[in-house]
Amino acid sequence: MRPLGRVLSAALAEGAIGACALGVGSASAAVRLPPADGQFDYQIGGAYPPAAGSAIVDRDRTAPPAPGIYNLCYLNALQTQPEDAAWWRANHPDLLLQSGSGGGYMTDPGWPGEMLLDTSTPAKRAALAAVEDGWIDGCKAAGYQAVDPDKLDSWTRSHGRLTAADNEAFATLLVQHAHADGLALVERWC
Repeated sequence: MRPLGRVLSAALAEGAIGACALGVGSASAAVRLPPADGQFDYQIGGAYPPAAGSAIVDRDRTAPPAPGIYNLCYLNALQTQPEDAAWWRANHPDLLLQSGSGGGYMTDPGWPGEMLLDTSTPAKRAALAAVEDGWIDGCKAAGYQAVDPDKLDSWTRSHGRLTAADNEAFATLLVQHAHADGLALVERWC
C-alpha cells in the first residue's frame, strides 16, 4: 500500500511497531504517540496479559485495554468482521461494497467472511464515519490512547470499485475524530 501522504503526521522509530502515526496536519498536544522504542504486543486474536517488557499492546475494540502500558484500539475500519456481517446487512447494506454480480457484496479473499465497506462517495464515507466514530468514542471511554484502523488497503481488493483516494478521504475523517477525542491514530501498514 502506498503511504497516505497527506495524512502522515509522524513516523515511529524502527523496531517500535514499524508503523506510522496518521494525522491531519499536526496532532493536538493532547494526542500522545506510542513510545518509539517500546516493545509491541499484538493481541488481535484475544486479550491476554502482555509479555514482560511490553510497552505497547494492540487489542480489538471489544477488549479492555491493558493496565499500565500504551494501548492501541484495533478497528477493522474498512471491512466487516465476520461476526458483524448480519448487523451490517440489516442496518447498513448500502455501505457494503456491491460485487456487481448478482447483487452480492465484495469480500476479502484473504479474510473469509469480511465484506469491504464502500468508501466511494462523500455521503457513504460520512455514514461510515458516523458508525465508526462511535467505536472511536468507545475506545476513548475504555481508556485507550490510540486507534489502529486496519484494512486501509481494501481498495486493492475492490476490483477498481474503490480508489486509494476514497480510502484516504475516509481515513482523514477517522483521524479528525480520533484527534478530537485526544487519541492518536496508528496504522501499521502505511
